[in-house]
Amino acid sequence: LYQDGIALSVYRNRYRLKRKGINYGRYKLYDKKWLHDLNIKTVIDIGANIGEFTIIYSELFEKATLYAFEPLPACYEKLSKRTSGINRIHVYECGLGDTIGEQSINLSSWHPASSFRSMDATHKVNYPHSADSVSVTVNINKLDNILSTKDMVGNVFIKMDVQGFEDE
Repeated sequence: LYQDGIALSVYRNRYRLKRKGINYGRYKLYDKKWLHDLNIKTVIDIGANIGEFTIIYSELFEKATLYAFEPLPACYEKLSKRTSGINRIHVYECGLGDTIGEQSINLSSWHPASSFRSMDATHKVNYPHSADSVSVTVNINKLDNILSTKDMVGNVFIKMDVQGFEDE
């Protein structure tokens, strides 16, 4: 143990994850025995943004195939670059909904705050760094049009961060 009581193996793991661009604190949120015990074989990341959680899931579920969906073009580009060396990750430039077509999204000056819903005044006051936005048209598709049940083997883990598009 080091002076601060952290084992050398923890430092090594933090360093290994950092080299892969993974935030250790966020990784630890999901590094739970009960989650590993589920033997996840398919991960569907709906609203993958730039791939922070997609990369974390690829580490946690080493035998899983991952499908990441992101409609914002700039975020999709970063997601594609971050995941390009991991063959188990498949990325799609679209949002998922109950219809096929196009939808306007409010692209925030701080991309994680982008939303299909309008930002209200309280949000703008409390989070001024995300207050500016422009409307962007993105593609929407149905999950059933992209993946079939044969693509979803074993236990399936679905993460959704769809920025106001939950009902759809």
